[in-house]
Amino acid sequence: MPDRGARRDIILLLTMFALSALLYVARLGFYSDDWSFLYAMQAKAEPGFWSSLIRLVREDLPTRPGQALLLLSLFRAFGLAPAPYHLFNAAVMAGVVVLFYLALRRLGVARTFAFPAAALYGLLPHYSTDRFWVAAFQAPLSIGFYLVSLLSGLHAVEALRPAARWWWTLAALVTLAGSVLNYEVAVPLILLNAFLWWRHARILARPKPTVLVASNILLLLALSAYKALLTQRMENNGDLYGYVRWLARTAITPFYTRDHGGFNLFFSVFTSYVQDGLLLPWSAWKVATSGTPQNLMPMLLVSAAVGAVIFFSAYSLAVRTPAEGWTQGRTLLVSGIVVFFLGYAIFLTNGNVQFTPTGIANRTAIAAALGVVLSFAGAAGMVAQRVRESWRSWVYSLPLAVMGACGCFIVNGLADSWATAYNHEVNVLQALAAVSPNGPPGQTVLLDGVCPYLGAAPVFESSWDFAGSLSLRYATPRYLRGDVVSTRLVVRPDEFEVTHYLGKKYVYPYSSDLVIFNLRDGRIYPVPDHTAAERYFATVNQDKSNGCPEWLPGHGVTLY
Repeated sequence: MPDRGARRDIILLLTMFALSALLYVARLGFYSDDWSFLYAMQAKAEPGFWSSLIRLVREDLPTRPGQALLLLSLFRAFGLAPAPYHLFNAAVMAGVVVLFYLALRRLGVARTFAFPAAALYGLLPHYSTDRFWVAAFQAPLSIGFYLVSLLSGLHAVEALRPAARWWWTLAALVTLAGSVLNYEVAVPLILLNAFLWWRHARILARPKPTVLVASNILLLLALSAYKALLTQRMENNGDLYGYVRWLARTAITPFYTRDHGGFNLFFSVFTSYVQDGLLLPWSAWKVATSGTPQNLMPMLLVSAAVGAVIFFSAYSLAVRTPAEGWTQGRTLLVSGIVVFFLGYAIFLTNGNVQFTPTGIANRTAIAAALGVVLSFAGAAGMVAQRVRESWRSWVYSLPLAVMGACGCFIVNGLADSWATAYNHEVNVLQALAAVSPNGPPGQTVLLDGVCPYLGAAPVFESSWDFAGSLSLRYATPRYLRGDVVSTRLVVRPDEFEVTHYLGKKYVYPYSSDLVIFNLRDGRIYPVPDHTAAERYFATVNQDKSNGCPEWLPGHGVTLY
């Protein structure tokens, strides 16, 4: 049971997180992959819940049955109303913040460091997409299960009765499975748990946790083998050696490009520690002046309130911290760097990661962000240790408070764009339904006259989001095809070709079932052949960019 001080910290953490999400959580909607998943759950519904789940796992999410269970449960509970989905995710994320705090305290981290680290984890924008996107809700849930597994193992180490030790070991195993079967980024961190459990046992002079560690590692290996056998994300095209060489080269090249993909040492550090770290005040200013946020004054008030809570709480803890207590800062800084790289280590096995401070691709940073906030808290402690005692509490608390306030402001600014983007999506679907009320205008529909992104928030940008929304809107028995006209569309002699994430190409052959819906004039244009395609782009729309700002898949429009 947490002591009085810990209970106070937890209440403040929950209050800050709730305050930071208050302005946007009920305004968010569905985006990108959400539409495809919603259509799959509606069109492939079986009479029973479990039969529907089995079909969803088999056909759509074979490597992430935990995500399938989450999505289907939310869909069965809330249908097509997005607000409850986002309220549920906000509750999960608030729980993750508390679990992170409890894990740090259980590991012996002083409240002086544990409280601001947990607060920053709940506020910083490093993994902002996981707050807004239903198709990424498995990421916070996975981290939550990981932290419960870590805490369960620590309890197993501490348990004096064998029965309690076995129950806590079982809890660690079950929640480990929950983490891995939802998402993959925490897998390398689970290896760190083994070290932390051994260390905890040594500090408390408890028996070595051999059974706990061995059983968790064996289960982790079994689950990893299961996912490796079923995954389609390790696309080596039959050349495993060449693929590994590409991954290694990408990891260390200084000539990495954002559109390229794959883990890169320099870009990972620059994005997490510089753009969303040292330059947070500048980044917040760029978001404020980008023209996308519509609630600037409420955002400023909420961010200031959150920053004030962090400052006064951290200050009061720092004042009571003895001189020797600040030495923990160095340990946290080093530990944070280790956790940061472990949080990205899964991408040394595949190239499905992009580095962006604000775009939809930052969903993969949720595990690495644990290390980032530990590093920030530890670095602030190291600096504070080196100044005179009368300044120490100020030097420690003020930078962390500024970071928390700026992070809260950026997240709210991004959320404002996502909420507006959902309204744009709804307007597009309503306009198409008005023109073609009795059914889809074609089996393949290309959308023209829309910007794929509003700032960093996706509107309709690809085949899977527009096609999924069309199929859901018209309740078609089979999945329609669709895409968006942009500068990434090329008119070929026999087909349209569109390039999406990481250079993957989608083609749409000319036929009587291919049409373009132009939102600006509200008309539908059949494209049965190459002549019709050339005529459309010569007379109706001569600018495929539609006057939109430059954007990249996974990044959207660069804000900073």
